[in-house]
Amino acid sequence: MKEELLLIYYDEYDEFLGADRKSLDLFGCKDIYEFKEKIGDVSNFFIEREGYIYKFKNYNWLDFIN
Repeated sequence: MKEELLLIYYDEYDEFLGADRKSLDLFGCKDIYEFKEKIGDVSNFFIEREGYIYKFKNYNWLDFIN
């Protein structure tokens, strides 16, 4: 399986700003507005697994990677 780079943009306040076309296509969204409405936050798709980033209960995942 070939790995692909997906670009998802957030600002310094952890607000979603946008994504590249590959990311939108992957999530089945035609534009950023549909992505925000349908997906909200990509961390909703993270699988909780030791050693990986996931949607923590008491900690923002974006803070973790910064």
